[in-house]
Amino acid sequence: DDPLAMTVNQAYWRSWSSDRPETCNRFEASDIDATPYTHLVYSFASISADGHLEPWVGSWDEVEKYTEFNKVKERNPAVKTLIAVTEGIFYGAGMNPVTFTEVA
Repeated sequence: DDPLAMTVNQAYWRSWSSDRPETCNRFEASDIDATPYTHLVYSFASISADGHLEPWVGSWDEVEKYTEFNKVKERNPAVKTLIAVTEGIFYGAGMNPVTFTEVA
């Protein structure tokens, strides 16, 4: 055993990749081969103005997508799933995203 060997091998899955047309590299959560990974990260969730975790940009289909993403553990029980959280920098014009320091 090499004590310097990598012990974490992680990958991100961008939930909006499942919204692409079939002709533009659409990639569903069910397409993930978790075999080479120790950790898979779902992107993204957001922080609400009152400091709570919420679906990214208020898109409630993110809840369904996250549920599907976690099913990868049925095929590879050893993999750990996480969710990346953003402060909402991708909100559209006219929206007022909060920052982590404002809700901390």
